[in-house]
Amino acid sequence: MSRSIHLAISLTQRVVGVLLIYSGVAKTVLPEARCGFGAVVRSLNLPDSMRAVLQSGLGPLEVAVGICLLVGFLRKVHLSVSVCLMAAFVGATAMQSASGFQDRACGCGLGIAVSVGAALVRNSILLALLCGCLLHEFWAGRSPVQLSGS
Repeated sequence: MSRSIHLAISLTQRVVGVLLIYSGVAKTVLPEARCGFGAVVRSLNLPDSMRAVLQSGLGPLEVAVGICLLVGFLRKVHLSVSVCLMAAFVGATAMQSASGFQDRACGCGLGIAVSVGAALVRNSILLALLCGCLLHEFWAGRSPVQLSGS
């Protein structure tokens, strides 16, 4: 693996890990972040029980996955979970954008007022970077012949 690819993957994992920890703590602890995130969850067409699980469980899950990404614990598993989380965030922000919530804060808990469109672009870029990390993690060093046989 080239040094620059290794550096890019490591940097992506660290940045996403820090972002997940920060937004997870904010969603759990900060009232204004909980309020913004709660508004996002309420705007989704989900059953009440699923909304409650999202509001109480997403913050701690983000913190746990972020810590694991930072320390490199079970990288394939936590990269897979972070790709799923980011895909869900992209889907939620896309649904908000389609519903006309352009000027509303994204609810990510970062304490920075970000429009839905900007959050969608940011999350899409992070999703693409995470997918690249995950693909590299699963298929690094394998030749095309080995990939076709798997």
